[in-house]
Amino acid sequence: MTSWSLLGSWVLLIAACAYNPHTDHHSLPDSGGATLHATQNDQLRDLMVAMNSLLFERIHTELEADLGREMAAREIAVAASKLRSNVNAITETLPKLNLPADQQPVFLALAAELGQRAQAIVDVANNRQYARLSPALDNLEQTCMACHHLFRAAHH
Repeated sequence: MTSWSLLGSWVLLIAACAYNPHTDHHSLPDSGGATLHATQNDQLRDLMVAMNSLLFERIHTELEADLGREMAAREIAVAASKLRSNVNAITETLPKLNLPADQQPVFLALAAELGQRAQAIVDVANNRQYARLSPALDNLEQTCMACHHLFRAAHH
């Protein structure tokens, strides 16, 4: 075989095997079986498309979720801060409640606890400790429910 025919064979082989991103390998006529590199190329391309889709969709979704958590945490922090600021308004209602003397310290302690738990929520939200936010909200709710159970039910 001459060097020109050998060179021509190599050029034809390289051209036939070259990857063209605009070629749809799935629509080529069936030639009796795909070559190993073409099958791997199709599989690799399909795998890369799937990986890119999963990766970028997941990152995009996670970023949106992070933004949503941050916005919700800010709103919760603002509400908890307002609640903490209004604890004095709660304690100022004590004379109007006509509570027995032995219940007044309990009422004041629960009001103080409410302020502390509200501040804890503000701190957790502002420090972006989102995993601790739900338990902090539960603690606040427990304080509210304890006070309501003791003082609303008995006086209404």
